[in-house]
Amino acid sequence: MSLLKTIWGLLFRLFPCPTPVGLRRIGSPGPDSPVLVTCNFDLTVKRLFKLLHGLNLWLLVGESKGVNVWCAAGGDEFNTHSVVSVVKTSGIADKVKHRVLILPPLGAPGVKKVEVEKQTGWKVKWGPVWAEDIPRYLADKCERDEPIKRVTYNLKERLDTGLSCLFPFYLLFAVIFLIFFSSHLMTYLVIGAVSFLAFMSLVPWIPGERGITKALFCDALLLVMLLILHFIYSPDANPLKAEIIIA
Repeated sequence: MSLLKTIWGLLFRLFPCPTPVGLRRIGSPGPDSPVLVTCNFDLTVKRLFKLLHGLNLWLLVGESKGVNVWCAAGGDEFNTHSVVSVVKTSGIADKVKHRVLILPPLGAPGVKKVEVEKQTGWKVKWGPVWAEDIPRYLADKCERDEPIKRVTYNLKERLDTGLSCLFPFYLLFAVIFLIFFSSHLMTYLVIGAVSFLAFMSLVPWIPGERGITKALFCDALLLVMLLILHFIYSPDANPLKAEIIIA
């Protein structure tokens, strides 16, 4: 079941994949160990456990309706109430001496720092953007240098997010091709995979300022290419070739 949830969270990230809210232990935390807060998106929690292996800390998993931090914060599903609620109901206050919460900065659009501090009595600090930087952040006494404040979007990150966002549509069209155009299914699978890799690799240089604009530009380019191929290889569309075949 856990493996299926991981696959679902990886390939179908457009849909919720919740894990229970509450307090988690990473390693063997004690009363002086850091307290991190995240959302209850299953893949996020699993990745945190993997990336923070070897550290000793407390992890508070707040309600986000099974959506990742960035999207949930933008949709008001990971918000001030999510953080306040998990702090008050998890029992973390009895586990640690300090009163410091480390929150993901991508959750800032939905979480009001001042309100969390007012309602809980805990101090809120923003951690690094990427979980990979958490060990260095903690080693530097929770000080954020400029690199760990910034959102990057390198090829690995583009492939990760692009795969999860586009795979459901890729799969849907594969089913349609299987039903109605089964003889062209392999062509679709190959062209679709190559197009995806090309788009994600070249997206910074594709014309347009927004992702949807870039995608529409690529779709139009791909459509022109397919029409050209259809004209070249279809006798019905190419009268000259039809005459050659008939002769």
